[in-house]
Amino acid sequence: MLTRKKKALILAGMFVLLVATAVLNYFINVKANDGDEDDASAVFASTSFFTGYRTNRQSTRSAELLILEEILATTSAEYAESREQAMAEKLAIVKRMEMEMELESLLLAKGYEDVVVSLGSQSENCNVMVKAQSLTAQDSAIIYTVVFEQAAIDPENVYVITV
Repeated sequence: MLTRKKKALILAGMFVLLVATAVLNYFINVKANDGDEDDASAVFASTSFFTGYRTNRQSTRSAELLILEEILATTSAEYAESREQAMAEKLAIVKRMEMEMELESLLLAKGYEDVVVSLGSQSENCNVMVKAQSLTAQDSAIIYTVVFEQAAIDPENVYVITV
């Protein structure tokens, strides 16, 4: 059985791993776009970013959910509070996953080539990464409106990034 402190450390480690993966992907993408390169390699780098981000997000979430399942599987009465926290965290992760998928689907339906949405787990922030060279004011307004209407996140907490 894992102690509460060990479980907290494991969850914190998973969060750090998630952040490190996102930063690494960002720097790899920036490096891939430096210098003179043709359009084909730029498209590949952009596509690789979205595929890599989704893969990393899924594997990190799967690991988090597996840890939470282990906590939920403990039957000892002394871990009742930990189980309640684990269930609440699991529900929060599932809700966040559903909202990210819904926002991505809606933005893809609006005509964007590729989109990844990342909702903050500890904040009200929302990062929207769009496959585009640039976005017009109208594009930004569409993205902010979709996020606000579906997730009730204020536009000041929405960060739109072109990839």
